[in-house]
Amino acid sequence: MAERARFERDGDLGVLVIDHPPLNLFDAEMVSDILAALDATEACRALLVRAEGDYFTGGVDVNVFKGLSESGAAQLTTDLLAITHQIEALPFPTLASVQGLCLTAGLELSRHAT
Repeated sequence: MAERARFERDGDLGVLVIDHPPLNLFDAEMVSDILAALDATEACRALLVRAEGDYFTGGVDVNVFKGLSESGAAQLTTDLLAITHQIEALPFPTLASVQGLCLTAGLELSRHAT
């Protein structure tokens, strides 16, 4: 399975790339990939968050909650919040480059990356 988000470097700049076409919807795999990408930023001096395609993100894919238990939904929510907490805790500037749609979890991600 292809990564839905990845970490790239351009010198001292870290780049978190969201890449889950066509709407870059958040699901459990994307959340996991974003958290892994953020773990790779330790040697960066700045972080840029951007997305492939026409849309930054349509937000959370509501289908991820189908069939989840209450504890499973709570864990997914905790993991989503961990993304913003990790970005807030970074010791360097962050910036989001947003195009097209930017909804729900994507809005939180981009808001904290400023």
